[in-house]
Amino acid sequence: MRADIFSPFMNNLDKRTELRAQTNLNRTIILSSGNIITNQRSEESGVFSRVWEKGAFGACSAPGFEKESIELVLKTAEKNAKILSANKKDYRPLPDTPKGSVDPKTSFNDLDQKVLLDYARSVDELIVSKYKNIVSRRVRISVDCTETLLAVTNGCNSHRILPRAHIFISLTALDNNGLPVELTNSFGGGGNFSDHFTNPENLNERLDKLYSHIMNKREGIFPEAGIADIVLSAKLAGILAHEAVGHTTESDLVRGGSVAGPYRNQQVATEKVTMVDFAHTAFGKEAPLPIYVDDEGTTAEDVTIIKDGVLLDYMTNLQDSPYVNSTPKGNGRAYSYSDEPLVRMRNTCIMPGDDNLDAMISSVENGYYLIDYSNGQADSTSEFMFGINMGYEIKNGKLGRAIKDTTISGVAFDILKTIDMVGKDIIWSASGHCGKKTPLGTAMGGPDIKCRLQIGGR
Repeated sequence: MRADIFSPFMNNLDKRTELRAQTNLNRTIILSSGNIITNQRSEESGVFSRVWEKGAFGACSAPGFEKESIELVLKTAEKNAKILSANKKDYRPLPDTPKGSVDPKTSFNDLDQKVLLDYARSVDELIVSKYKNIVSRRVRISVDCTETLLAVTNGCNSHRILPRAHIFISLTALDNNGLPVELTNSFGGGGNFSDHFTNPENLNERLDKLYSHIMNKREGIFPEAGIADIVLSAKLAGILAHEAVGHTTESDLVRGGSVAGPYRNQQVATEKVTMVDFAHTAFGKEAPLPIYVDDEGTTAEDVTIIKDGVLLDYMTNLQDSPYVNSTPKGNGRAYSYSDEPLVRMRNTCIMPGDDNLDAMISSVENGYYLIDYSNGQADSTSEFMFGINMGYEIKNGKLGRAIKDTTISGVAFDILKTIDMVGKDIIWSASGHCGKKTPLGTAMGGPDIKCRLQIGGR
């Protein structure tokens, strides 16, 4: 994408105007027990404009990067802004924010589809050669990249390339009753495919662990339903932070009545809990999905949502920020060229503590260690339900038998008040898409945590 395509259009604009060109690339390979069921490449490109006038944004999008498309979206967005602002009698002006700057350059290495297919076959062959009790297997390679060029009349000029590469491996075995038992693990993260995947043999250690879990699960028992002491893996701590807490602190949901609205500056968790939405750098390294400038032209900064158990701040965008008394810090993000920026998370994480996993497990007399989830949902009350597909019972401070599929549920802001141990090590997950209106890539992370919550039974 040429970095100068907007230069002829940004002069002599008398209203706050955003111009965004965006390309979304997706590459997918799926093998099911060695058979190709998906071999797909897709690309979507276009331009978007948004104009602010007297309390309203007018927007327009069009495919392609041609001069005619850019002129069309500019003209139509201004027209729409006039229409939408016509009846605005009481509104709050947009805040002044530091203008964004050019993002650190990242390149996308778009591999030939055959390269991805050959790698998937190598992984599939590795599984067949090593694991004899598997009745079916599935290997999915997913590579995507979003390239965004943004120009704003406040002086922002940003060019961002954000690639991701993942392999999802699902194994299925049969339990003692001949019923299927399935587990899935994801590998990879932000960056190019070659950053994560070279020799398939490098996956051995994590594949061995996945196989060990599924063999244990074949002998699994049903947990006892009720409130229990639970040790949540870092992966589950991450989804709790994102789904059940993070969404309630997005300013559009706060304005819509989310439970977090009245909780600001109040104790919502134990003092062991601090939660941050990182912009681009976390723990001295680049975050899994680094955002240096958002899709509104705001310089991205970290948002400390909860500190020492106190709800401090919300994630917000330009238009919402005056209504929730927060400063925009780069959470205005769009999935495709045709989408307006929404308030979205970036790299949301519960911060590490001083405890270790062994100490957490040994402190539990009768409870469960939950490792992975299959699905999850939460609402603006912070009430959640997550499907659990891997875990173990804890008896007298020691791990016991694996458990069958179950669920956990509760109200997140109640659960946060029961956390009494927080692990030292952070694990990030950046393989999924947040489903808030559009499937935008986000990252979530955390350490192992110990808490009390409701677990399902038989």
